[in-house]
Amino acid sequence: MKKNIALFALIILTVALAGQQQRRTAGVPLQQSEGVSGMPAQQPDGNAGIPCQMEELTSPQFAKAVELSGGVCVIPIGIIEKHATHLPLGTDLYEARAAVVMAAQKEYAVVFPPYYVGQIFEAKHQPGTIAYSNDLMWQMLEETCAELSRNGLKKIILFNGHGGSTYFLNYFCQSQLASKRDYIVVLFQGGPDENRDRQIDSLKKATLDGHAGEEETSMMSFIRPDLVDTEAMGLQSGLNQRRLDLMPHAFAGIHWYAKYPNHFAGDILQTNSGLGELLVARDAVQLAELISYLKHNNTVEELQNEFYLRAEDPLKIK
Repeated sequence: MKKNIALFALIILTVALAGQQQRRTAGVPLQQSEGVSGMPAQQPDGNAGIPCQMEELTSPQFAKAVELSGGVCVIPIGIIEKHATHLPLGTDLYEARAAVVMAAQKEYAVVFPPYYVGQIFEAKHQPGTIAYSNDLMWQMLEETCAELSRNGLKKIILFNGHGGSTYFLNYFCQSQLASKRDYIVVLFQGGPDENRDRQIDSLKKATLDGHAGEEETSMMSFIRPDLVDTEAMGLQSGLNQRRLDLMPHAFAGIHWYAKYPNHFAGDILQTNSGLGELLVARDAVQLAELISYLKHNNTVEELQNEFYLRAEDPLKIK
């Protein structure tokens, strides 16, 4: 029953977000940098009129999309949680989706609908948080990957837009070796970008910038400026409350709550859509490179299949 309810909720939110994106209101970008248009992340695709967003494809188009993508699908993973007092609950969904769609327009891949099932127990004390059980989180992602594979998308990239899911997704990828699969799962991990990092550093003002801070505020100012409540910025403290400083050499699940009980980490906020665009583009460019690599390279599959074969009889000399 719990699984059915979660699946139904996912479908409802997917349809709602897709509709919102199509009916995007003409919000005025706030404090734009010169030359930044504040354009929406989604633009027409240049792949024979085949959209990259899976929910927009017809069934015949989907078959073509599998071919165009080389079997590569990206799942933008977000969450439903508080983002300070000025950003929407679905901030991570919007940010992940924007970067992935931008990447897929550079290097075609199928983009899975907004996916919000992840680890967010640390925010259960805040209104609006949707925190599913461990079993459901795991089963939802595992069955999603299996269904994508059944439909011909054998190379699956997880794009994580929510820090709280990091450990979960790392372990999920490691667990792909637990039993044989006919698909691969790769977790995108962005790295340095000398040119964009220099531009980003020149625009940033915050010294403390974490959850719902300067970067996320600027990204949402680029993606959906109409959803940034500027009048509610800074109504609660985003400073580290340092309630566990006596435990520097250990990790406890309560560590985030001990530091940031308001579920906000930041000291300076600005609505700089130019900064937001740079942040989205940095991930998009690197993700496009990963998509291209997986399209044209089968090393991950080959090594994974070799591992499965050897794991069946580890004592056999090969």
